[in-house]
Amino acid sequence: MSAAANARSGGNWLSVFPGQSLATANLPSNLTIRADPAGLGPGTYLGQISVQGSTGQTAVVQATLIVSPVKQKLLLTASGFTFQAVAGGGIVPPQSFAVGNDGDGVLDWTAAAGPAWLSLSRPSGSSPAGSTPVEVVTRANAGSLAPGVYYDRVTVTAPQADNAPQIISTVLSVLPPDSSPGPVLQPSGLLFTAVAGGISPGSQTVNVYNPGTSPISFNSNRLTLDGSNWFVHLPAAGVITPQEPVPLVVQPNLTGLAPGIYSGVITLLFSNQAIRTVNLLFVVAPALQPAVVTGAAPGITARAACAPGKLALLFTSLSGAFTGQTGWPTPIVTKVVDDCGTPLTNGFVVVTFNNGDPPLALNPSGAGTFSGTWTPRRGQSTNVVVTARAQSNSGLKGEAQLQGQTLDNRAVPLLRPNAIVNAAYPAAPVPVAPGTLLALFGSGLAASPQVAAGLPLPYSLAGTSVLMAGRQLPLLYAADGQVNTLIPYDMGFNTRQQLTVAAGDKLTTPELVSIAAAQPVMFTLDGSGSGQGLVYAVANGTRTTLADSVNPAAVGDEILPHRRWH
Repeated sequence: MSAAANARSGGNWLSVFPGQSLATANLPSNLTIRADPAGLGPGTYLGQISVQGSTGQTAVVQATLIVSPVKQKLLLTASGFTFQAVAGGGIVPPQSFAVGNDGDGVLDWTAAAGPAWLSLSRPSGSSPAGSTPVEVVTRANAGSLAPGVYYDRVTVTAPQADNAPQIISTVLSVLPPDSSPGPVLQPSGLLFTAVAGGISPGSQTVNVYNPGTSPISFNSNRLTLDGSNWFVHLPAAGVITPQEPVPLVVQPNLTGLAPGIYSGVITLLFSNQAIRTVNLLFVVAPALQPAVVTGAAPGITARAACAPGKLALLFTSLSGAFTGQTGWPTPIVTKVVDDCGTPLTNGFVVVTFNNGDPPLALNPSGAGTFSGTWTPRRGQSTNVVVTARAQSNSGLKGEAQLQGQTLDNRAVPLLRPNAIVNAAYPAAPVPVAPGTLLALFGSGLAASPQVAAGLPLPYSLAGTSVLMAGRQLPLLYAADGQVNTLIPYDMGFNTRQQLTVAAGDKLTTPELVSIAAAQPVMFTLDGSGSGQGLVYAVANGTRTTLADSVNPAAVGDEILPHRRWH
């Protein structure tokens, strides 16, 4: 197949490589798309990637580059969390996100949790550009809450950034006292690095939580792919009470290991028949070798640096046989190093799903860690394969896979992929602009159909509201599968803003929307955004005739575009 980039505005800022590659049903081909903003002023620039197969079929991917005049950019490594608890049960395992600055200078920010059941490890901080994002630990406490599902949000505010505030949707599912989500392991994977012939790395810890109401016991075993015993863990057996997690300490042993990437797993079997696994990767880099220094005096040598050849990638927030719920956010965290043991800092990680959910690009959070939030959109899948692919800017690659399932969760609002569109041009997810009439498509977005009665437009219809950049948007129409709303004319542009739908007390996971300064679009007769426009000839101030090929407008006629609200 062949691939070509075309920047429709702003010059040659868009590129794709390789231009020629081979893809099969079992082996996809990865294309790297790059945007170079050098020489571009503030604005929103459009382009597209065209991919043509050997059979002549062509696929087109739209590309948008936003160049902002604002130096600070708020970057959150998660957009949602799902906590599971048991009424009267044990500690709910914490979850964390990081606050970074995807721009210049220093970004000052504050974070606040909405409900009493949610708390944060820090309320504020500063994130210098280019530094490791600042971690914030989020804890949920079911306390005396009755069984049920509770929604709320964490709000992160940064006055210096034009893409703030941002929110993190939080879901707390409290199960009845006689049930349990089963033991939880954090993290679900450990990655170690060392140099052959050197010193073994230090130990790492996995915390094993029991969210239920009664103690459970466990026994464990370990297995390595190469058959050698290169790690130990303690304790091998024990009892976990609801009041306190048990730390599982894992210590690798470098003795006798040649350079390479070693895989291992710890399997835990619990008294309630639950099975949990911890995946391990041990990257052993080659020792530095003597090398002759050209032009140096006899006997003078240097140490040749390790030359990496591939990437090693490990999931640390999902484990095999995971279970997700449609509409509820699922954090995905990976760690990536090359085979020299160096963390990936210049590159990217993209996660794909075989159930049709859109790919997820993870955000870097330092030391080779990449994080993001997956919101499953398709349930009743007994074999969902999650694939993470990493690539460095120099072309090194690595991947990892997990299998699990997603379950239907019909009582939650859910936005479809690429379904936040200009109402006049719903066929393509192009950038929108202040003043745009938006159409949002999904399911469970409103309890019943309702149309705005008139001006001023309400901020709530049928119990549904829409939040963008921390502001409620005026609504024109709300129904189960569609909401129409209007972006205020004073909304910031040349940036990406979060959008969230609240249906009653339930929240969707935030979606990012590209906001341009202008994006003129005409409503059309068939509603597709192309073809005959809804333009009418006007007589005596009244709309009379559609100006089409049968009844074209004449010179001097007054014409009026028609707006279709829903």
